[in-house]
Amino acid sequence: MIVDSIRVRNFRSIVDESLKFDDLTVLVGPNGCGKSTILKALQLFHAATPKLDEEDFYNRNVIEPIRITVTFRDLSPKAKERFGSYLQDGVLTVERVIEFARGKALAPYHGAKLLNPDFDEIRTQTGKKEKRKLYEDLRTNNEKYADLLPASNAEKVDEGMRNWEEAHPDKLERIADEIQFFGYQGVGRGYVNEFTTLVVVPAVRDAADDASEGKGSAVSQLIDILVRNALETRADYKQLVEQTKIRYTEILCAGCDNEMQQLHAQLNKTLRTFVPNAHLEIKLQPGEPSLPLPAADTRLSEDGFISEVSKTGHGLQRAFLLAILQYLASVQERRESLETASEESNAPDLVLAIEEPELYQHPNRQRHFARVLAELASAQIPGAARRIQVLYCTHSPLFVGIDRFNRIRLLKKIDGIESRPKTTKIVATNLESVARRLDEVGGHDGRRYTPETLLPQLRTIMNPWMNEGFFAQVVVLVEGETDRAAILGVANAYGHDFEQNGIAVVPCGGKNNIDRPAIIFSEFGIATYLVWDGDFEGNGARPSINRELLRLVRSIEVDWPEAVEPTFACFKRNLETTLRQELGDIFWDTKLSYYRAEYDFDKNKDALKNPVVIEKIIEDAHNSGKECVTLNNIVHHIWEMRSR
Repeated sequence: MIVDSIRVRNFRSIVDESLKFDDLTVLVGPNGCGKSTILKALQLFHAATPKLDEEDFYNRNVIEPIRITVTFRDLSPKAKERFGSYLQDGVLTVERVIEFARGKALAPYHGAKLLNPDFDEIRTQTGKKEKRKLYEDLRTNNEKYADLLPASNAEKVDEGMRNWEEAHPDKLERIADEIQFFGYQGVGRGYVNEFTTLVVVPAVRDAADDASEGKGSAVSQLIDILVRNALETRADYKQLVEQTKIRYTEILCAGCDNEMQQLHAQLNKTLRTFVPNAHLEIKLQPGEPSLPLPAADTRLSEDGFISEVSKTGHGLQRAFLLAILQYLASVQERRESLETASEESNAPDLVLAIEEPELYQHPNRQRHFARVLAELASAQIPGAARRIQVLYCTHSPLFVGIDRFNRIRLLKKIDGIESRPKTTKIVATNLESVARRLDEVGGHDGRRYTPETLLPQLRTIMNPWMNEGFFAQVVVLVEGETDRAAILGVANAYGHDFEQNGIAVVPCGGKNNIDRPAIIFSEFGIATYLVWDGDFEGNGARPSINRELLRLVRSIEVDWPEAVEPTFACFKRNLETTLRQELGDIFWDTKLSYYRAEYDFDKNKDALKNPVVIEKIIEDAHNSGKECVTLNNIVHHIWEMRSR
């Protein structure tokens, strides 16, 4: 079983947030926004003995417990049988409640069931008479519960509430049990971990500890999976296990008779010296023998020197992790092949969580790593993992994609309540929502948008700048590289450092490609500014595209717009025409020719794609008393969007 969602309350910067998981889930956002907190919450949920202090509680509020609620999906038949009554539509919800008392963390598990909240007071009442009285009062005084059966004792009260809940499933809410999951602490975690395994690869600050072959490290866990895969799929190993079980049973059940009889007699003789009529009996209950997997003594060689993993460079450590993950990907089997197998795999599902996978990797290796992680998602490793779910947080545009926006979760900080510290907010969207909005603004000319038709259209707008939009505070969408160069050039000329202030200027390859990224980025709550050419009197001009973009920015529709507004700008013809008009033909042609030669460009169009050329022309214009009013106003509006 893998993670469907997690809800975190009162933990570090998170007051109450939920995150929905895909097979591959990507967390993005600025430093300190809470990405690592999500990974840590998963660790706390699985930890045998959570270690935390009052700093881990939001605003040091140790009065309220930390609550980590994890919902699991895709349960195996064995898991469904094990968790039984806790399931709803095949989904299991388990909550861990972490309280801080006398400097120690107490962290029991609770299973969540669909229950009627109006029965809470009755259900938690310990006195049998009072329990029956509360039940009868509710049954006789509330018309809603007129069909509750009469109850002559406390047992009948429980039966009556169960029958009512079975008959009214639409009135129930998912509520955590007051008793601990499966009775006592540790069992809940043990049952959950039987079906799912969490492996966390931390960031560089913990890389040395992580890469060591110590107990619980990411490497040791992954090596264990590989060893298990290598051994448990072998026929001779399976035969050895079966032979060991048989021999173990023979020794305990048959070979120990004399020893057990002597022990039995001696203990009874001693016992009767204290209690003359006492008698004891001892019966052996054979357990399940297990063969421990061999320990892995892993060493790496760098420049001919062999040493422990922890003694090598961080780059090599991360490369080693990548090698393990790539191997896992290479031995994967897709779910379809497993479904046709003659028997179900007993291996648990694997949840792999990685903090900043791009660390110490060159760009080409980052792209490769991202592809490996994508291949691992939903993979299967015979004997080692039924299925692999991948979660990572990243600051690299090479680990996200506009064509995979539905897998991205954007985290940001928002103002807290009553002057309390800022809190984490998680924003996400999906194919259905984006397709619906596209259909609203662009479906007027006969085109229809659906989740299925959207994905191919996203692949046409992929470029080196597009993915940077997910990390920006403000995204400026323009038609091409010339527009990008002009806006950056004007900004630089007037001392506005867009990159330092989180402003990304993204060329879309034509105005007919602006709508999709505009809607996607706005769905994530990223401030978006649109710039396009109206193409008045241009060859092949399509006024329908202008109208579509105007609908997108919620402006009055016209065929040939010309405007500079707080959220968009449109040149009546195009950018170069506007620059010529405002700076003068002679000045423009002279300066463009000069800087084209200065920077060794063969053609004007190539020079115009370089922000430095535009910056130089704008600086010369300013020194000559000339201003490009339109571009100045556009840059001003973009600059103002930072604080909105």
